[in-house]
Amino acid sequence: MRRRRRRHCPEVRKRLPDGSSILDEGLDNGAPPVPEGAKCLSLNSTEFGSSWEKDPVFRFCFKNGKLIEKKSFEVKR
Repeated sequence: MRRRRRRHCPEVRKRLPDGSSILDEGLDNGAPPVPEGAKCLSLNSTEFGSSWEKDPVFRFCFKNGKLIEKKSFEVKR
């Protein structure tokens, strides 16, 4: 069985948007807790939420140069 390798931050991070869009502001409100010592980037999804009041979000968390967590959740707008 092959072991999954964690990707190094520069390899993953350079493929993601920079997160500086006004549309990405406030996406951490109501988000799950950030893993201890990690820095996370939350981005709007292009998908539809479960209701008109909710937007789907993808969050990527990095620690010590490695991607340690990917989560999807919804935030109320």
